[in-house]
Amino acid sequence: MLVLSRKKDETILIKQPGQPDIKITIVRIDNRNKVRLGIEADKSVTVLRSELETNSRLNGHTNNFIENGQVRQL
Repeated sequence: MLVLSRKKDETILIKQPGQPDIKITIVRIDNRNKVRLGIEADKSVTVLRSELETNSRLNGHTNNFIENGQVRQL
């Protein structure tokens, strides 16, 4: 795991050969150290909070997420 320090409004770029860049920006950090991230990625990239996938599999429930601009289910 790569660990990086960033301040508000700073950005991290993820580059993959032959693929569009993924841009992660620190949008806000509140008093409780809760961080709000902005993620810019091609529509073909699925961005999903890990606990949604984990909880869905553990509980046997289906969660919706957006993929390629369409609503999909886990």
